[in-house]
Amino acid sequence: MAGRIDSLGTTEAHAPPMLRIDLLGSPSLHLAERSVPLARKDAALLAILALDGPTAATRLAALLWPDVDEKQAANNLRQRIFRLRRAAGQRFIEAGASVFFAGEVANDLQEIEGFDHDSAPGELLGGLHFDDLDELDAWVQAARGRWQAQCAEA
Repeated sequence: MAGRIDSLGTTEAHAPPMLRIDLLGSPSLHLAERSVPLARKDAALLAILALDGPTAATRLAALLWPDVDEKQAANNLRQRIFRLRRAAGQRFIEAGASVFFAGEVANDLQEIEGFDHDSAPGELLGGLHFDDLDELDAWVQAARGRWQAQCAEA
């Protein structure tokens, strides 16, 4: 692994910069000084991984592209993951039979302490709508309900 030499002459490994995903309010990726707004399906994909953990690639592809054949949906998912990695400048998502975050990826949903429904920075996935994707829309509505319940309990 590439590294830098510190003041004692030892090599320190470079860890990839911490990536943060905001899923409340306007979904975005944050890396160092950069912030990248997330497109609707990118935000949904990252929300599923943040809330459900590792998820079968076939399930994600079917949720995000229900109107295309399985092969095309799988290709769309691979392309979307490639674009997200490129935007973040790091390989923070691993994909195979399952899709999951590689390493530590922070998100604003982890900061539930101190949030209540009125002080949370916004609704899960902001004002994004998924009415054209029935199964994904059902997942988003259920996730929003769970998030609101968690905030009420916190």
